[in-house]
Amino acid sequence: MEAYFEGDLVRNEELNKTARQRQKKYHEVTAPKTDADSYLTQGWKIKTEYKTMVRLRKDKAIDELLEDRVWLLFKNMGFLEMNRDRNFKIQAGPVKKQIDAFARDLNRAFVVECKASTEEAPISRQDISDICNLRDGIRDSIRTRYDDRSIAVSFVVVTQGIRWTESNECLAKKGHIIIWKETELEYFEKLVKHLGSVARFQIYSILFPEAEIPEPIKVPAICGGKGKAKYYCFIIQPEKLLQVAYVHHRRSTPQELQGSYQRMLDRSRLRKINAFITAGGYFANNIILNFTAKPTFRRFEKEMQVGDLICGILEFPRQRASAWIIDGQHRLYGYGDNPRKSEATVPVLAFESLDVKDQARLFVEINKEQKAVSPNLLWDLFPDIYHDTKEDELQRLRAISLVVRKLNSDSDSPLCDHVSIPSAVSRGRSTTNLTMATVCEALEESRVLDAKEGLLYNTEYDLTVDFVVQRLEAYFDVIAKAFPQDWEKGNQGLLRTNIGIRILTIILRQVLRYLDFLGRDQVYRGQDLKRFKEEVQRLLSPALTKLKGMSDDQRSKIRQASAKGLVVNNAKRMAWWIKEEFEGFGLEILSDWAPPIPEGQTDEDIRRLLEDTEISLRTFIPQRLRDLYGTDWFARIDKEIRGYIHKKLEEEIARVRWQEAQLRSLPAEKKMRFTTTGHLKKIIEDNWDAFEEVFVEQLYALAQFKSFVDLRNVYAHHEEQECDVVIKNLGYWATRWIRKCIGLDKDTEGKK
Repeated sequence: MEAYFEGDLVRNEELNKTARQRQKKYHEVTAPKTDADSYLTQGWKIKTEYKTMVRLRKDKAIDELLEDRVWLLFKNMGFLEMNRDRNFKIQAGPVKKQIDAFARDLNRAFVVECKASTEEAPISRQDISDICNLRDGIRDSIRTRYDDRSIAVSFVVVTQGIRWTESNECLAKKGHIIIWKETELEYFEKLVKHLGSVARFQIYSILFPEAEIPEPIKVPAICGGKGKAKYYCFIIQPEKLLQVAYVHHRRSTPQELQGSYQRMLDRSRLRKINAFITAGGYFANNIILNFTAKPTFRRFEKEMQVGDLICGILEFPRQRASAWIIDGQHRLYGYGDNPRKSEATVPVLAFESLDVKDQARLFVEINKEQKAVSPNLLWDLFPDIYHDTKEDELQRLRAISLVVRKLNSDSDSPLCDHVSIPSAVSRGRSTTNLTMATVCEALEESRVLDAKEGLLYNTEYDLTVDFVVQRLEAYFDVIAKAFPQDWEKGNQGLLRTNIGIRILTIILRQVLRYLDFLGRDQVYRGQDLKRFKEEVQRLLSPALTKLKGMSDDQRSKIRQASAKGLVVNNAKRMAWWIKEEFEGFGLEILSDWAPPIPEGQTDEDIRRLLEDTEISLRTFIPQRLRDLYGTDWFARIDKEIRGYIHKKLEEEIARVRWQEAQLRSLPAEKKMRFTTTGHLKKIIEDNWDAFEEVFVEQLYALAQFKSFVDLRNVYAHHEEQECDVVIKNLGYWATRWIRKCIGLDKDTEGKK
């Protein structure tokens, strides 16, 4: 590399490869066993031992973790070229300056310095002065390296756990150095996560609101209207429009900006539009925007005018964030991470300098008149929309829609004319009380049609439709005939309701998984559905017997529990009834299930058990973190949790001023008493390496901690009398399991 730069720059696939390494929170190395001791003395820990070799791991230091976060932020913004590692330097006059992060776009480069501390240390004034003094030399080297004097070079200082004084901030701003504290860094990370690489343009508009875009944007256009009613019609490539478009008020705070993007741009909708574009889709309706800075319009010859409509060339304002999107933000930003953004075109209707009140009125009128497509209609449209799709996920959605249509139309189906389908005309055989979206979503969540799992998938999705319909009809036929008094009630019963179908579909998956577990998948995959119906009847008998034995009010309570978590819990309850007779049934959803609490355990006993466990965890957790991370263990705790601890500490000081000195000198371990029970779970989740040896399996452990936290919160608010029996049972046995893991109990009697 030329003398101006020292070290490696990466592009394209090398960028992705480097990103994968920077995403890790640790370094790993394989070395001969004979060299292991020398690594261990340098802070490495053995991860895996082989016959002659050993795999070692070492956590990255806090400053390197910050550098990785910043590097990944710029990479995810779509920068073309970046430094590979920490050994990158740029010539700055007579010296070479080490650069933490270097990122280059076509017309702009960023030079980033990162500073991190666990002690809230002050920023060094000398560090700021050094950057100010070396700025011109670094800029000259970059421009010479790329033979482009027009490249804009920006200098950024990113800090974490660093205290800034007003004078140091003034010094940085005077030297044209951009400051990103933790708040700004987190905001930009969330913005990039939300928008993808197109967030780069939004960040530019925030950092350089008055800066010009690199190249002028000119399009053929038709100009109409006069005065405040003037407008322009044109088509343009999304990539160009994204350089100047925005959906927020530029002078808002980062928190307000983040809220604006989350409200105005739905992430899942952006992904769907991206997929639609990739599949060759395009949009015929206009994006509507307002130029907040004056554009230039040069008309063609007089002959090119028709009435009040004038043809000409429209030149955009050369200013970023100069076009506020009134309608169509999802259509535009959906192109953000799509390769077609530079070749596709979108139609635009642009107003010029509308008053704020007129902008607001137009925005409200457009969005008030627009009606969202209902989930039922969307599911009904999938077979038409995705008719020729080759994408597996879209084929599956289409197949699910066709399955539900056939379940509703087949005269022999237990669900015939019971599903409300927008395009279907009810034959009036009975009450149509189920929604298409509910049945479709239940099948989607159960994943029984998923090609990867293969439970009811049959070679290809077109063949799968009839295959699934036959087995679903057999399954629901067993249920309808086993308890016809309830089935025929529709919404007045339980089984043939939206909630009932959701629960029964979860149980269907467990039936299939159980048969598969026993090696009897031919029972449901074979042509003889009589065997399948007999097996369903045998397996569901314990649950259906329990349901029959309930009062109408008890079944009604299950029907009214419509929240997703409650639906799943009631499905688990049914699975448990079956498991009591058929060992091994429902293992997939009962890994966190528990039997009733032992007799004799009073609410006061449970309260003491929860409190003692929580107190013990506040001692156990710091000790494990200290063993792994040393004296810097407190810095491993999430920043928001540390902020909460600080807030509660200050509240305690305000309450007992005479103990201020004692409270401020509390060691970090003692400060843990200011955490909530939920914080304890999050700390373990964030630092799983420190707790894996104790709790072994992460997903199971986190499920147990969730149940413990849920029950502890109930008892902490003195609401145990109203506690749901499911929450109580799960929480009790989760607490006993946690106590055994951390050495408080010898055994967890009764845990199955």
